[in-house]
Amino acid sequence: MRVAAIVCTVSFTDADRIAVAPGGWVHKAMERDSELHRFVRSRLDNDGFFHLDDPVLGAISRVIGKTVVGLLFHEFGRIVPLGNMTFLGVEHVRNVHPSAFAEIHRRDGLALAEVTPSGRELERQVVALYRGAQPPHMPPWTEYVPEYFAYMFLRRAHSTLLAGLKLHDALTVLFECPWPSRAGPRRKGRPPLARGQ
Repeated sequence: MRVAAIVCTVSFTDADRIAVAPGGWVHKAMERDSELHRFVRSRLDNDGFFHLDDPVLGAISRVIGKTVVGLLFHEFGRIVPLGNMTFLGVEHVRNVHPSAFAEIHRRDGLALAEVTPSGRELERQVVALYRGAQPPHMPPWTEYVPEYFAYMFLRRAHSTLLAGLKLHDALTVLFECPWPSRAGPRRKGRPPLARGQ
């Protein structure tokens, strides 16, 4: 509930504005739960800025991490324990484009990619680092629920997997995951029936 309230509080979508307004579901939940109200309101400035701190980052890491576990199973058929993943960070989409945020964390350190004949990787990285805008030649986000939930998997420079999630067109959350090398092909449809069924 804390993470849902945070996402709705920092989102600019019409549905989320209604949710946090008097009579909305988040507003009602905060009226019923004084701890939830204190958790959200103590981090919200008069100017409307929401401040991230360790308890907020911990809540986001736990809840969204479980979502990443489900996505890894959905995409690769592999169960990855939450403890085998690393929370890399969260950023508001108005501050840094989600694809730029993913590209910034895709490489190890801040060293620039090597120059190649196409220059695609270097171009992507420079645009992400210095403009914070949509880098060119990036794979598309998988829109699961338009405006509310999208995700992307990218291979990191040191052969791990970067999982990026966009929440309510407001927050981008990144995790580092083990590379699913033993996962085999992606599942398509139902698994085959066992003999005799």
